[in-house]
Amino acid sequence: MAGNDSAGSMARWGRASLVPLYFLAATVFMTWPAVLHLADAVVGQLGDNMHFAWLMGWFDQAIFQQGRWPFFAPQLNYPEGWQLARSETTPLQAAMGLPFTWIGGPLLAYNVVALLSFFLSGLTSYLWVKRLTGDRLASLLAGTLFAF
Repeated sequence: MAGNDSAGSMARWGRASLVPLYFLAATVFMTWPAVLHLADAVVGQLGDNMHFAWLMGWFDQAIFQQGRWPFFAPQLNYPEGWQLARSETTPLQAAMGLPFTWIGGPLLAYNVVALLSFFLSGLTSYLWVKRLTGDRLASLLAGTLFAF
């Protein structure tokens, strides 16, 4: 009996691990060729993407290099500085990107977090609909439609 239970658990784990792999593959496919340029380019024209990439670098610089509050940037709107807390600051995005900023800089951090948004949106939508309906196929469709 115990052997059958462990075999069933392994089969369930194997099926469950296919869903994150599916959303990872779908993210790579839908954003191609962005994954080839994670550290040297951003998708789209210059605009908000560069602002958020800058924020990744600024949070790292302010906190770890200058030991200052990252929600105030004295170099912006000089000489008054700029209260980033009153603008579009994304602290969770910046926190998620910090390790990637250390590895490869703010462009890598921005791109990885942007790609993670597709992956996590699809996966969490899948899990939510699966919990509501119990239907794997409907959950996969819902996660795919929501993410992409």
